[in-house]
Amino acid sequence: MVKYLLKHKNDIGAEVLFNEEKGSLEEVLSIQNETFIPICSQNGHSDNLKMWWHNRAVPRSRSDIRHLLDKEKVQTTQSLLLNNLGLSMTDAFWVCPLGHDIKWEDVSFQLNPPNEKGIEITRGRISSELYGISHQWHQLEEN
Repeated sequence: MVKYLLKHKNDIGAEVLFNEEKGSLEEVLSIQNETFIPICSQNGHSDNLKMWWHNRAVPRSRSDIRHLLDKEKVQTTQSLLLNNLGLSMTDAFWVCPLGHDIKWEDVSFQLNPPNEKGIEITRGRISSELYGISHQWHQLEEN
């Protein structure tokens, strides 16, 4: 289990605990600011964050998903999502490993088109060289 901060851009919404192997959100440790968490989880509905995370992952019905999971050596689509810090092309929510000073401006797909600054959306990896970390968000490979 590893702790992350759920963020909206650079604003912290919650501290959460993930199962690294499964990529699943296991526990909401604390809500820091409800303004910066998904609406479904506001007003005391923090358990909804688990479902939100599960639904954020690539659908298992996607035709090439098994190939991508095998290629990335992960078990689940949630693991793939966690390896990508939960980033999406459609909103500004993401997760940052606790204790790492990573900024939205560094990882945002909107601000950094794929394949710039080490971001490779199709490979499910964010370059460890960009941040100087070898934290297993996991099992980042040197590019």
